[in-house]
Amino acid sequence: MRLLKKNVSFLLRIVISIVLLVFLFRKVDFGSVIRLIAGSNLVLVTLAFFLSLVAYVFCFFRWKMLLETLGVSVSAGRLVTIFTGGIFFGALFPSTIGSDLVRSLDLSAQTQKPGPVVAAVLLDRLSGFTGMVIMALASLAAASRLAFHPVIFAGIAALTCVLTGALLVVFNTRIFSVVNRLLNRPGSGRIRSTLEAIHSSMHHFRRHKVVIVQNLLLSLVVQILGPICGTVIAYALGFRINMLYFFLIVPLITAVTLLPISIAGLGIRDFTTVFFLAPFGIGREVAVAIAQLSFFFIVLTTLLGGTIYYVLTLHHRRVQPHPSS
Repeated sequence: MRLLKKNVSFLLRIVISIVLLVFLFRKVDFGSVIRLIAGSNLVLVTLAFFLSLVAYVFCFFRWKMLLETLGVSVSAGRLVTIFTGGIFFGALFPSTIGSDLVRSLDLSAQTQKPGPVVAAVLLDRLSGFTGMVIMALASLAAASRLAFHPVIFAGIAALTCVLTGALLVVFNTRIFSVVNRLLNRPGSGRIRSTLEAIHSSMHHFRRHKVVIVQNLLLSLVVQILGPICGTVIAYALGFRINMLYFFLIVPLITAVTLLPISIAGLGIRDFTTVFFLAPFGIGREVAVAIAQLSFFFIVLTTLLGGTIYYVLTLHHRRVQPHPSS
């Protein structure tokens, strides 16, 4: 029964991605999108891809910092293998958090420390989300004189509320106890154990405030690279779009693609890019072209991660004894 539910859920996400793409491409001139991408500036496209790769590098060091603080000791080479394997195999999972699951499973098996490993991955995600909300709020303040759709304001407000609630549950012992009691029911064991792991780890980090600050700074750098990358893509397509627009909408697009309702955010990313760029007068074809190039970067990064993973594990596979021996 559980396997059937998983298969149905997976198929449903595929259907959602396809339906959104079909609906979207009925509203846009697909030929114009192709011509925009084909006529893009290759140098700027390469620069945008390089910036997206740099963001992954910062994510790696952010995760590594958390692991070391929690006492999970792994060689740099092995950690790179797990990280790149997470990028590659995580693409098979719904939403953009599949790599988190792959990294957790792989590193837990390697170190036999599932608690700290899962906590580090979840804290890494929380740190990234915190950096994203801080950037969104700063962008909202800077864009106070720009005319933008109320949905953008509402979206950033919603992200702020979610982050505030998460931080209160993690940091505040009294609120954590209340939530923990509410989760003391059948079927909520996994959520409860996850919250307990994060809560205990955060108490550990209270003695490492410098690490928290450094981790948050890395998260801000990662989040800033996203809007810069979007602006460079727009320039590559021949459109000079205000970078501040991307600082406002990229956090919202990222947050929506985190939801496990599509495959790797496909369809959702395109639809939300069109939706959030429309208030700024950006045409649908341009928005779809930006979203498609962004997805192409994800595909290239996934293939690059798979290649690095294959190369780094090739020697290990060679030295394994043959089953017949």
